[in-house]
This record gives sequence, C-alpha cells and structure tokens, in this order.
Amino acid sequence: MSNIIDQIFWRGDITFKLRPFNSLDNIVFSLLAYFSFDGFVPDNFKKPYISLEKLYKMVKDEQNDIFFSSSSCFKEFQREFFKKLMSSSRYKDICIAGFVNKFDKEREMQFSAVTIFPKGAHPYIAFRGTDSTLVGWKEDFNMALNDIIPAQTEAKLYVSNASKKIWGKFYVGGHSKGGNLAIYAATCVPVKIQRRIVKIFSNDGPGFQQNFFKDINYKRIKNKIEAFIPQSSIIGLLFERDYNINVIESSVQGFMQHNMYTWQVCPDDFVYAHDVTDKALALNKAVMSWINSMDISQREKFIETLYEAVNTTDINTIPDFAEDWFHNTGRLIRTFIKMKPESKKILVHTISDFISSMKKHKCESSDQKCGERHD
Repeated sequence: MSNIIDQIFWRGDITFKLRPFNSLDNIVFSLLAYFSFDGFVPDNFKKPYISLEKLYKMVKDEQNDIFFSSSSCFKEFQREFFKKLMSSSRYKDICIAGFVNKFDKEREMQFSAVTIFPKGAHPYIAFRGTDSTLVGWKEDFNMALNDIIPAQTEAKLYVSNASKKIWGKFYVGGHSKGGNLAIYAATCVPVKIQRRIVKIFSNDGPGFQQNFFKDINYKRIKNKIEAFIPQSSIIGLLFERDYNINVIESSVQGFMQHNMYTWQVCPDDFVYAHDVTDKALALNKAVMSWINSMDISQREKFIETLYEAVNTTDINTIPDFAEDWFHNTGRLIRTFIKMKPESKKILVHTISDFISSMKKHKCESSDQKCGERHD
C-alpha cells in the first residue's frame, strides 16, 4: 500500500508547470501545517520568504526540531516526509510565510496557520488541526455548544489579513479542525476575497451546526469545497455537512485512519473507497444521537465537568497522560471520588447515556445487516 510519501517519490520530479496543483498537493500542504515553525518562519509576509531548503539548513545547523507531534510514530512520518520534499523538484522550492501559532488557555483556543507559496502554483493557506493539548480538544468539544469558537474567528482574520499580502488567487485548506476552519474562514470573509479563492479543502474535518448552511455567504463558496474522509472516519462525520465528500482508503483501521500519512494513493490521485464502513456510520449515529439528546445546558455541564476533572490532575497534553497511563488513570479516579455529588451525577448519567446510544445503534446496524442478508 502506498501513501503520500510514496507519491512524492513517484511524482516529485514533475513541476507544477507540467502537472497543475491537485488534491494530493493539498495533502502535502495540510501536513506542512503540523510542523513547528516557531522561531524560523515569521508571522508576517515580508520578503524574502523562507524556503524549505533554507529552513532545512537552519534546522540542521541549529540542531533544532521542527517535527511537532504527539507521538514518536507520527514524528517519524514527518521526518521521512520532509526528506522526500527536499529531494523533490516539485516541492523543494516551496516558500513559507505568515506562520502563526496561538495558544490561549483562558479563551480555550489553540490555533495555527501558515501560508505556502509553491513555485508555479497559487498560494495555499493551511490551517493546523487539533494538537495534543487538552485545551485544543476542549475547543473541539465547544463546537457542540457554540456556533463560533475562537479558532474560527482567528481563521477568518488570518485569511482576511493574508489576502492583502497575496497577489491573485489562492487555496485554503487544512486537516481535522483545520478543514473546518478553512470552510468557516472562506464563508465569512468579504465577497471580494471569496472570489479569489480557487478551492477550499477539508481533510477529515468536522462539519457545522445546521444553521451555518443557511448563510448566503456559505452558499457562495459551497461549490468550491472539496472534502475528503477515510473509510472509518470519526472526526470527519461529526456534525452536519452540506457538501460532497470523497471517501479514501487507508492502510490502517479505526481512529488511526485520521492520520493522513495512512491515506492510500496511486501516482496521480487517491485510492477511493465506495463508502464509509458500517461501523463508522453506526458510531457516528450513536455519537450524534447522544449529542442531540442533550440540550445546550446539559452539554455545557458535561464538558465543563469532564474538563475540570482532567484539569485538576495537572495533565496538559494527551502524551502527558499516555506517558504513565496507569498512574494517571488512578489520579483521574481519585479526582472523580473527591468531586461534588452533583458533578459525579452529571458525568455518570451522561456517560451512561452515551453507552446506551452506542448499544442501540450497534443493534440497529446488526439488525439492518441481517435484514439485508435475508432479502
């Protein structure tokens, strides 16, 4: 099975002049948004921009690490990916500018974006998805509460500001939450900026609340959206969608398919699947049924209570928890025991409802399959 790193090896010698920008280039640029360019790429658009080649030399000389990751496995993918880019005629002359990386615990916001300038193609504004911080994940949960989260506001401002520095047309995209931010920003910027956007890419990004799609500004950019999800997508099926989705095959199973390095490609395109798996659909139905069974007040109480419980353990990132999961699980249990009765009740009741929803939709899925076999 082949992934985006293999594709760079196969087609990396073909310049953008010979082979125009395509959906696989979108994956390359969305992956670049996950690199830690802090201290290397300025947040402005003053020329000369930093080239990948120069960046590679800076990192090598200063022995600094730009490979931002929540796992050693993902970091190794990043290293191999970067090496392939450096040996590729198509990508080695890429320049980067406008790197922004914001983290605000008070606002419960994690936001990062960068603008990529490929030689021979339009610029690409790339938004990073959720990182490994608990604040980042809390902000994702807040999508179930609020029509607008802080990162979406930042994304709109970023596109508005970047568009003043970019000449002509450009792309907007990202992975996971980054895909959601790309669609949101493209919807909310003025019409004159919308017209300059060639395409908007969402790579396994969550959807929106239903009322978002009623906005006339969304209707103007709807046909520019190109969305991709893997067969066992979880994140990309969350909330509502009003745009077409392409389903991609992956080399792994379950939640690990969210990792774009596992998405399957052939020399010129993705390897497409017929549809998402029955398990993914059943899980999505269970999750959305569970979310919709609660009003905003109930959702807020559950999310805040859960976040408060984890926060009291001084665990700030998912890797922090995974590093000593046995000990940290014990800390969470002790925290739960010390919680106020009302807080305990909220957690137990809500989690019980989630388990019930999972069982219900698993049974419905099984019954449907049985019915299909007997037809």
